[in-house]
Amino acid sequence: QHQNHFVAAYSIEAFTDLNKFKEMMDEYLQILEDLPPVKGQKRVLYAGLMEDETTKERMEKGIPLHPEVTNWFKDICSELSIEINDSLGGIG
Repeated sequence: QHQNHFVAAYSIEAFTDLNKFKEMMDEYLQILEDLPPVKGQKRVLYAGLMEDETTKERMEKGIPLHPEVTNWFKDICSELSIEINDSLGGIG
């Protein structure tokens, strides 16, 4: 109840050079990351940081499969006499 939202999209280039803006944002985010975290936390987080880290990790290591999915692959491969190899991400 009583929730309001405001969404806007801006063309950054209408206000400043896009590369300069990106540099400024990188500097600002670095300042946030360098701040001391509140008691009980390991670091300062900001919107999108964890998602960006997850994306980078999955681009490097691949998308992890849930154990139910890997068990299903193993069962199907066994039923069909298909050998599981490293191309399946080490689920064998």
